[in-house]
Amino acid sequence: MADIIPRNVATVPSVEIRQNPRAKRLTLRIDKHHAVPVLTVPKGISMGQIQSFLDKHKGWIADRVAALPEGIRLVPDAAFPFRGAPHIIRHEAGFPREPLACEGEVRLGGPVDHVEPRVLRWLRRCARTRLVERATYHAQSLGVSIGRISVRDTKSRWGSCTATGNLNFSWRLILAPDAILDYVAAHEVAHRVEMNHSPRFWAEVDRLCANRSAARQWLRRHGDGLMRIGPPPGGESAAD
Repeated sequence: MADIIPRNVATVPSVEIRQNPRAKRLTLRIDKHHAVPVLTVPKGISMGQIQSFLDKHKGWIADRVAALPEGIRLVPDAAFPFRGAPHIIRHEAGFPREPLACEGEVRLGGPVDHVEPRVLRWLRRCARTRLVERATYHAQSLGVSIGRISVRDTKSRWGSCTATGNLNFSWRLILAPDAILDYVAAHEVAHRVEMNHSPRFWAEVDRLCANRSAARQWLRRHGDGLMRIGPPPGGESAAD
């Protein structure tokens, strides 16, 4: 089931319940895209047990939701990072419809209600261009092949590598400094040598990326904020 329990405490948001037959116990996490608690439940758990568990953890829920960075929509006058530098979205009817990053601004024209989907598509294209460039470079450095490169709106992982060599990345990496994007690209390409996180794997990452530790620390500090930028999954609108 995937249901919503109505609020029964003013300071605790609604909770999304997901049943997983493989789950062994109740587990609670925060969906950082939607700022909504998600409770995974095994089979055979009653609503009374669920409510008791939530009542016990309502303080934890409220604290974690309150600690999330403020969400940023990609609308006119919004401030957000692009390649690690602060930018403001400037919309004027006379600007070209295609977004352009210039002097700390992302400028575009066209209908105002199309600003967010256009900026989002532009960011995805920028992310794909950079990720293809860096992943290809690292693959050549290691002498390995890579498959298809996809840029997606992932909820938790910055990147992944399949057994066939296809690479998947979060479009939000284009919001981070170039060194962070480069680290994630190197990390996933290194999985073409080792499909694990063994010492040999990390040695390959270090061959490609000298600032691995600093990049991982940056993502731990700022990753939640990047996840709160843009429309939530399923909240995108179309635009020409």
